[in-house]
Amino acid sequence: MGYDERQQANSSGTLVAIIGVGLVLAILAIVAVAGVGLFWVRAARMESRDAVVAELQRAGVEAHRAEAMAQLEQARIAATPDPRLDFVLEIDREGNASSDGESMGLDELRAEIAKLKDETSNLFRVRINADPDCPVKHVVPVLEILDEVGDINVRIVASKESNVSADESKAEK
Repeated sequence: MGYDERQQANSSGTLVAIIGVGLVLAILAIVAVAGVGLFWVRAARMESRDAVVAELQRAGVEAHRAEAMAQLEQARIAATPDPRLDFVLEIDREGNASSDGESMGLDELRAEIAKLKDETSNLFRVRINADPDCPVKHVVPVLEILDEVGDINVRIVASKESNVSADESKAEK
């Protein structure tokens, strides 16, 4: 082998080595660029995910706040005393009607109920304490008057206790 052949072999080997190093560097550059790109994509996804989580947490807090406010409002309403006025009418066994110990006829009852309905903006109830021995024929005219005045919450109680309390209030006056 002559000098020229060795020189050509060395030149070919050098050229192959340079091309090999270039390819390795190109592959490393591609891997580096892909790695950086994947890092950016992952970072962007994490940022997006964190933003979504934060938004969900804010929405959850707002939902809890709204629910708590609704519960507070319900508790406030429940704690507020009923604005309704209770009108108690006593009817004894003979059919005599009285309220607060004062006797009243059907016309007086109609006028009193109509007046109370106007004054309270319809926010009142009528409780009829009827003697158990009182015939229904004495209670029906009272119910008809309440029906005429209209839209009144009526409760009828028939017990000896209701009559005793009415007798006691009459005796006190």
